[in-house]
Amino acid sequence: MLKVRRAREAYFVYTFPWRNIMKKIMILVLALALALASAGCSMQYEKYTLFFASADGKSMAEESFSIEDTSSAEKIAYAVMEKLLEGPKRAEHKRAIPENTALLGIRLEEKTITVNLSQDFEKTVGPASRLMAIYSVVNTLCGIDGINKVQILVNGRKLSYTASEGEIGALSMNNVIVADEIGRNQTVVLELYFADEDKTALISEKRMLDIKDNETAEKTAIEELMKGPAAKGVKLLNEDIKVLSVETKDQYCYVNFSKEFLSLSEGISDLCVYSIVNTLARLPEVSYVLFLIEGEKAEKVGNTVLSEPFSYNSDIVN
Repeated sequence: MLKVRRAREAYFVYTFPWRNIMKKIMILVLALALALASAGCSMQYEKYTLFFASADGKSMAEESFSIEDTSSAEKIAYAVMEKLLEGPKRAEHKRAIPENTALLGIRLEEKTITVNLSQDFEKTVGPASRLMAIYSVVNTLCGIDGINKVQILVNGRKLSYTASEGEIGALSMNNVIVADEIGRNQTVVLELYFADEDKTALISEKRMLDIKDNETAEKTAIEELMKGPAAKGVKLLNEDIKVLSVETKDQYCYVNFSKEFLSLSEGISDLCVYSIVNTLARLPEVSYVLFLIEGEKAEKVGNTVLSEPFSYNSDIVN
């Protein structure tokens, strides 16, 4: 009986198809490995651009960053901001955002992303560095599909232009005045006045701008008025009007326009004049504004008498 049992066992060992089973297992393992490899190769990675400061701190420097999870613009923004706060990888680049700045939260609503940063974001040295840090965030996040504007918060509150000036609202790429090079000559906050939608009063809009060499804040302010509002409001100065010169002396600002300025209609002449006056009078160097046409004093434009100096008018502001 013992010999019969051993014979049966030997028969079972030699006749059961072990080799076929092992071959099938190996094929299955190989197929699974190939499937995983194929899945890994098919993962979608999107590239996004991070904006840092150049070595001399005078321009923006770009670095690419790839992420896998692109299921929503908010998730992309979170990942991109985390990478931006880590700082640049290239030795020739500098961080624009102060070190140790942390991301406290992020929220996307109607194509405006709100970014809440820690108090360290306020540790920029000087207005130009502050502007660079703001531009770094706006440029980076506005490069994501589905994001048009960026609202920057610090510990839940809006940034201010300066200690004495108002809050900075949501910024778009249009508010980044100099994308490739940030001038270091002078940085100012301009309070620009445009007409409201009904053209019955003035509304203000603040912009932080760099004043280039050989330019003045006064001339830059009028040029910004002629560009028109970034958000709400109506532009009052048309493209035919030329600014011939702007000069300030002893608190009096002399604005010299081309003769096309006299073609302003009676209905908007007051608004147009005071949009210029109120904008210029918000500058510390200006208390009064005088209008010249082709270098000569003008008596009247529309219903507005131009012969006397103008000062800031709060009654016309909504």
